[in-house]
Amino acid sequence: MEAIGPIAIPYLLPLTYNFSWASLFVPGLLDSYDTPVSMRLLAELSMFRFPYFSQMCLKFLEKRGEKAFPQIARVVKENRAFDELKVGLLMVLGTIPSDESFKLLVEFSAHENPYLVNWAAQALALHKNPEALEYLQKARERVGNLSKIAGAIKELAKLKNHPPDKR
Repeated sequence: MEAIGPIAIPYLLPLTYNFSWASLFVPGLLDSYDTPVSMRLLAELSMFRFPYFSQMCLKFLEKRGEKAFPQIARVVKENRAFDELKVGLLMVLGTIPSDESFKLLVEFSAHENPYLVNWAAQALALHKNPEALEYLQKARERVGNLSKIAGAIKELAKLKNHPPDKR
């Protein structure tokens, strides 16, 4: 299936509908194709499948880093009714240290759902960017001192007061 390439995708997708040993190979096969379509599918499938399968999709997206960002961003911005299922994708964005990723996480730090604000805060902390402090403090004022917001503020405040050595 890997050697066949992306034309195999229509045959792989039906394998994801049920938990089976065959479905466990789908994330790795999609990753091996290394196309925008395969990265988009990894992002979409990470939201709707069983935990191990979802975690594998997220792992492969994280491995792709900035290359996966455009597809992750599209999925995160679409279908806002599914925002609560995008927590894993937010955490992947936390591992992509780019301005675009940072801006998207800042947007989620202003989300009306405190659960998503909490996870966006944790992902923002992964960027280790003290500029996130002002957004996290606004989020805390709006939704309260949720655990991940408080932890992220504490972590970033330390960085702001004692920046890491840039050697």
